[in-house]
Amino acid sequence: MLPAEAAPAAAPPAPASAPRERKPGEISPEMRKKLLGESVGLGGLPEKPMPSNIFLNVILGVTLIVVVAYAGGIRP
Repeated sequence: MLPAEAAPAAAPPAPASAPRERKPGEISPEMRKKLLGESVGLGGLPEKPMPSNIFLNVILGVTLIVVVAYAGGIRP
């Protein structure tokens, strides 16, 4: 019978492409590119932030119509 060879006691290698630590609230470059494309798709410009939240404006508009209709006597 042959003697067992001793396995080297080396530490496991660190992954070469370990993700870097991000600060809270920081987004990855891929997510930033995706969000910028979404903003441009909604009518924004790549070099300028949107002036207002379009979804909030739509929700407020619909709510205003419902309140005016309810106050005017149109009820479901």
